[in-house]
Amino acid sequence: MALYLAVNRWRHQRNHISALFWPDYDQAKAFAKLHHILWEAQQAIGEGWIVASRDTIELIAESADQSSRRVIWLYVARFESLITQSRTPSLRAAGPPVCCPLC
Repeated sequence: MALYLAVNRWRHQRNHISALFWPDYDQAKAFAKLHHILWEAQQAIGEGWIVASRDTIELIAESADQSSRRVIWLYVARFESLITQSRTPSLRAAGPPVCCPLC
């Protein structure tokens, strides 16, 4: 679920997420599963990464504040960025982009 939220960076309705991940469950059971998964995610990765309200769920927005250290690196997002750069003539002229922070 965290990967789904990371790739699809918008606020999702809980009923949509629960139906997507547990289509064979009735709504009450799917909501219970979702609640448990959110709790497990919080235990595994810490508080503040997934923002959940009564009706919605989303991954944190990337912060411009470098002190927050809340950056989510996705190869999918970087791949999409590289595709966009390759299609932009002024960016192509600047030379090959760096593929990841380690390169």
